[in-house]
Amino acid sequence: MTSGGALGVVAALCGFLSQLGDFIPYEALIRDLQSTWNGHGRLLIALFILSLLLAAYGVAIVQNMIRYASFVVRKQEDTIVIARGWLERKAVSVPVDRVQGIVIHENWLRRFFGYASVSIIHAGGALDGGPSGEVVLCPLVKKHRIVPIVQACLPEYRLDVPFCPLPQRAKSRYMLRPLYWLTIPVGVAAYMERPWGAGLLFVLPLALWIGARRYQAAGWALSSKQLSLRNGWFRRTTAHLLKRHVQSLEIATTWWQRKKQLVTISASVMPVGTRSRVVDVDEEDAASIYRWLQGEKGDQT
Repeated sequence: MTSGGALGVVAALCGFLSQLGDFIPYEALIRDLQSTWNGHGRLLIALFILSLLLAAYGVAIVQNMIRYASFVVRKQEDTIVIARGWLERKAVSVPVDRVQGIVIHENWLRRFFGYASVSIIHAGGALDGGPSGEVVLCPLVKKHRIVPIVQACLPEYRLDVPFCPLPQRAKSRYMLRPLYWLTIPVGVAAYMERPWGAGLLFVLPLALWIGARRYQAAGWALSSKQLSLRNGWFRRTTAHLLKRHVQSLEIATTWWQRKKQLVTISASVMPVGTRSRVVDVDEEDAASIYRWLQGEKGDQT
């Protein structure tokens, strides 16, 4: 129920329907929809969209129940074995020396109930039907249980590290960033649907609040052997990367960032394209991370 997979179901349905253009008169449907909207049938359209989302939500729940039924993780010598599935039982074996990092995902709903999901990044192709280089270690777990589970499977990683927050001067950038793409469409919609459309203007202060929450969530942490990066609020992602597995570290800055002495740091591991980043890190902090990576393995920060 907390997987948030409803939008994926809707996207898959839209992709399927797009292949049926020769059989479904979409142009006539759009004209009927426009006439219904202009004819004060907006409540019916809103109810239809709500029903579609609820149905997609139900399908996503059933999909995840079938996919992750009887989920089991075992450590066999130097290999992590993950098995799951109800209608089709699948098992994946990941050698410990192929693990490149650990990623903790927390969407806002799971975070409210104190849950998260944990994935491992491995140097290989797609496994378990997921994205390339990532396999689920714990699809749903209480946050206080993550550390002992990971320690049992991958004792080199430290997940209970204290994170360094972003500088205070980055807060205004996080708060204003959502307004760059929201202000114009919200203003146009509020004008076209007045007077009731004026309620859409409440989206703007909500965006400011979400930006502030994203600023509070973002951060980074360093230890002698590990770099940790955290970003996001709706879907907060925390990546823990061992120093010897970091393939590249990129420090980029825009003109607006330079005015406030801020940069964006990105760290990449195998496979190619697996990247974690944090926006608006202090220049001095980014320089210390760069020196840490340049140093010899095992050096203290």
